[in-house]
Amino acid sequence: MLDAAMHAYIKNQEGQILNLQEIRELFTKKQKLYTNKEVKQLSSKQYLKYMAKNTFTFSRAITSEFIAEETTKRWLVLYPINFTGQQKKFNSNFTITTNEKEFWD
Repeated sequence: MLDAAMHAYIKNQEGQILNLQEIRELFTKKQKLYTNKEVKQLSSKQYLKYMAKNTFTFSRAITSEFIAEETTKRWLVLYPINFTGQQKKFNSNFTITTNEKEFWD
């Protein structure tokens, strides 16, 4: 996953650049993650904290369509497995899941 705005990418211990799904999985397993040295504006530690927050919950349109953000009526929201915190209140247009396979496929 490349973050052009922050000039950043996240790697695993082997130095492989990770996609969002892999980053989220390693955060949930509390495994060590690394950034490139050129991260803009934040330290590596601050950037990883920022990304941990931003990879906690994802949402996507249930059906793929042109300009989905403007036309989609139904959304799928991914929460981590065993999440026990307070979930955001969603209306009936949102379906909550913890099933990563369902979400990413």
